[in-house]
Amino acid sequence: LRKRGIDCDVVATQRVGHAREIGMTSDLRSYQAAVTLGGDGTFHELVNGILARKDGQRVAVSLIPLGTGNGSSATLRQNMQRRGEEVSVWSELDSVLEWSLERIVGG
Repeated sequence: LRKRGIDCDVVATQRVGHAREIGMTSDLRSYQAAVTLGGDGTFHELVNGILARKDGQRVAVSLIPLGTGNGSSATLRQNMQRRGEEVSVWSELDSVLEWSLERIVGG
């Protein structure tokens, strides 16, 4: 993200439930968006943490799919067949990142 000129803070999750905690407790006022790099579980935790906030702070959320099984990636049609061979997110990370950023910026 930084290589593409996007100012961001990186917070790595440490355990199951940590993304929910981050969503519930982080001061979101200075952010335009919260983006997870992971699978649907991390994204689910973050969204539920934000929705559970007692202060009502909200921020746009997005996902750059890099989960263990890449189920989200496949669902978003980023794992494709090219010349009969599966193309994974990992082999085309720059293209996937560009695709994801276009959709985040585009709303």
